[in-house]
Amino acid sequence: MAALTLGQALEREHREIDGGIESFLDELDSGVRVDPSRLVTALESLRRHIYLEEVFLFPDLKAAGLMGPIFVMLREHGMLWRQLDAVTGMLADDILGAVASAELRKFLIQGTMPEGWVCSSA
Repeated sequence: MAALTLGQALEREHREIDGGIESFLDELDSGVRVDPSRLVTALESLRRHIYLEEVFLFPDLKAAGLMGPIFVMLREHGMLWRQLDAVTGMLADDILGAVASAELRKFLIQGTMPEGWVCSSA
């Protein structure tokens, strides 16, 4: 099996994140009691994906002269990040215990990922 190109790997990650969110919404629409852990995982993956795009991908794309598309994506990332904060806050407040909520709130304020951290599927 051939190794994925970086573009293919990023696209696969997009599909996995979208799939996790869609799966949660489908389950929610079905009326059964839902486990929010898949949504939390998808949202954490989306934050990680935004991070990797802005830190690793966008600087070289900007240097190549793609300022317009990067500006649009940065604006979209800002909107997504605020929505992630809102959704995560609702999940933390309604589902997570006090300790987990406090840790999540601290992370949301810091806005940085620990050095060397990778997602569980990497």
